[in-house]
Amino acid sequence: MTAANLPTLADLKAQLNITDDADDTLLTRVLGAAVGYVAKLCPDSFADTATVPEPVKHATLMHAAALYENREAATYGTGAMETAPLGFDDLIGPYRGWAF
Repeated sequence: MTAANLPTLADLKAQLNITDDADDTLLTRVLGAAVGYVAKLCPDSFADTATVPEPVKHATLMHAAALYENREAATYGTGAMETAPLGFDDLIGPYRGWAF
């Protein structure tokens, strides 16, 4: 994946308002997971020589932030539930590759 304008660690830290380096290893890992996930959903946006559209880049940062802030798969008291960050689907919708 050599798309231009990929979200960076600095972008994610700005998204999360993190100014120190204490969690850089974890942040790098969740950013990689988010980029991989969104690249599968929007393959044309991450293709060679493509420039990642800003809505897709922002959705990737939102997903990475959610992975960082919610590190466990289950919640207690309200039941287990998986959801994408609010607005995620709206941002990637126009760029998403659909296969049936």
